[in-house]
Amino acid sequence: MLARLKSIIFGARTPSPAAILPSHSDNPFSRLPENIRITAGQHISTVTSILVDNLADRLAESIIERYLRLVWMLPGSKEHHHSYEFGLFIHSLEVAVQSLKDFEGKLFLTYKDGIIDSFETRRIKPREQYAYFLAGLLHDVGKAAEYIVRSEQNNTWNPLTRELYDFCGLKDSISIQKRETNYSFHEKISPFLASRLLSDEDYSYLGPSNVAELCDFLSKNPTAGNKFRKIIRSDMKSVNEDITVSAPKVDIIASVVDEIADMITSGKYSLNSNMSGAWILDEYTAVSFKVCDDARISAYNRGKTNRLIDSKVLLKGLTERRYVKAEEWKCIYTMDIEMQGRPFQQKVIQFKNAILWKNRPTPEKCRLNLKFNVSTKD
Repeated sequence: MLARLKSIIFGARTPSPAAILPSHSDNPFSRLPENIRITAGQHISTVTSILVDNLADRLAESIIERYLRLVWMLPGSKEHHHSYEFGLFIHSLEVAVQSLKDFEGKLFLTYKDGIIDSFETRRIKPREQYAYFLAGLLHDVGKAAEYIVRSEQNNTWNPLTRELYDFCGLKDSISIQKRETNYSFHEKISPFLASRLLSDEDYSYLGPSNVAELCDFLSKNPTAGNKFRKIIRSDMKSVNEDITVSAPKVDIIASVVDEIADMITSGKYSLNSNMSGAWILDEYTAVSFKVCDDARISAYNRGKTNRLIDSKVLLKGLTERRYVKAEEWKCIYTMDIEMQGRPFQQKVIQFKNAILWKNRPTPEKCRLNLKFNVSTKD
């Protein structure tokens, strides 16, 4: 089966994919655009070359196909990374590959009585390896529910009950819109959608412990000891690489940052005081979320941007481009100013001084005693 999939993906290295993949084939890979098919094929080949167990190879190719059928042509995002058709599928494969590479980069050994148990290591490693692959592949599966997909007959796709590949069929006229949801919506629904994709063989191969860790990781707030937490770095690597290639698409974020600096230097908001505004630190400038939100609207009204983005898009853009201090994608901090009487508290975003004050003199450093804690709700 693996040889068949590689043949379908790579087209046996012949120049005409259509000659090998007839249009009536129900295999979704045969209907991918050529550039997507080639890129996906390269990633899948890497996955199967890293996995050490033939059974894991077979399970991997099966769930990759089921995942493709579920998300089909969805973009990775509407205005940021992988914002093109099939972008979510490609992004997920990239994170899966990077997760496997990171797993290989650490020494995986099991011990018994303080001594390396080579037999147990050989027995457990393939399952651990496959679990890391799944965590990478499925980390954004909940995004399938963030989109409203309609056919030209105005039928609406339900990702909880139907694959998008099946919904689209051979139809060309499909509209995709972003659903209005809160920031953590896709994380909350991810475990359910993942359960639809995992087969009985997957569950048996992984074992209860890995399944529990996977569900915990896919949820909104994985526990501190979750072994898959570092996959967030793989996610960010994929995002940053795509952002680098498609930087012109997100210049709107830089325009909003410039507007923030303008609003602060113009005196519209206070600086280094106990009022909403900005506070200058050694490496960062803490800016009230209110100021950032006003700048988002002001940049559009003043013609700096050609469209008005919402605050969620702004937060993601700032984090993805590493303009701000962030901890696992959370960039809103609660800031307390210690002073006599009632303490003053603000929701702030900490911008890198080199970004916010680029080509401008950095204002005088704040002398107030400030304390920061990352907010659990961005």
